[in-house]
Amino acid sequence: MEIALLYFSAARQLTKKDGERLQFAAGASVGEVVSALERKYAGLKDMRRQMRFSVNEQFVDTATALKEGDELALIPPSSGG
Repeated sequence: MEIALLYFSAARQLTKKDGERLQFAAGASVGEVVSALERKYAGLKDMRRQMRFSVNEQFVDTATALKEGDELALIPPSSGG
């Protein structure tokens, strides 16, 4: 299945992109996708504990199953004023 990935804040800086579209096994969970991304972008692993995830603009946990066409956003904490 193909899903859209969106990167925010430090994840955007690390990946050097706003997002991308990638293929994963049907029914892959958010956690499985994030683990695959950690292998692709090593620095993501350091952010995972503080990161939030949303699917189609709804916050979810890592056990959430994804389906074709979903949009998964990786949202690390940000600071600023």
